[in-house]
This record gives sequence, C-alpha cells and structure tokens, in this order.
Amino acid sequence: MLNWSTGAYKMTIGVGALGMAGVMADLWEKRVPFWFVATIAMFPFLVFLLVRPGELSDRFVRVAHAFASLWYIAAATVLAVVMFGRPTTELNRRLYLILIAGGYIPCLIVLVQVFRGRYGSLPR
Repeated sequence: MLNWSTGAYKMTIGVGALGMAGVMADLWEKRVPFWFVATIAMFPFLVFLLVRPGELSDRFVRVAHAFASLWYIAAATVLAVVMFGRPTTELNRRLYLILIAGGYIPCLIVLVQVFRGRYGSLPR
C-alpha cells in the first residue's frame, strides 16, 4: 500500500494526467479529437479517484489500480518518446516531463507493490 495519503497520490496522478493531456494537445493539435485525448490522459486519474479501497473488494481495487498504472506508464512513455522526436521548445519539453513524472512515480510504486504482493487496503 502507498504510504502517502490518498489525496497526495491522486493529486500527483492528476497533475501527471494534465501534463499528458498537454503533451497530446501540443503534438496532435488538430489531428486527434479532444474526447480521445481526455480519455487517454484522464482514465488512470479517474480510476484512482473512483475505485477506492473499502468500497470495493481489495482484489478489484488492486487489479484496477494496477491496470490504470500500466495505462499511465505506457501512455506517458510513448508520449515522451514521440515528444523528443518532434520539434518543440526546450522549456515545453522540460515542463511536460516534470508534470508527467509526477504521475509516473506513484504508478510505478503501485506496480512494484502489486507485483510484490503488498498492495492491499490504502490509508484513508
């Protein structure tokens, strides 16, 4: 289980999701509809926000959080690779990477704990 408050990891994943949406909006400005960008970027945040321990079974919460974490890490990694292949200002690149890293860290912690079998009920 995360040793952070639930608000802290939801905030970091939320900031990361906003960063991810910014990267996608910048890279695929008029080629990808907004609803698609919002779905990819906000899905992990919404899972962590809505699928809470104590309200659903621990197994369901563990699987949902692991899936959302994998989704976030995969999307963030692909976006970072694509971003470095496109011309953009160095300031934008640094800002996006900082925002995305904010969500990457708790997702990585969740996955490590799930695979170690230590991801159970989270603190409230």
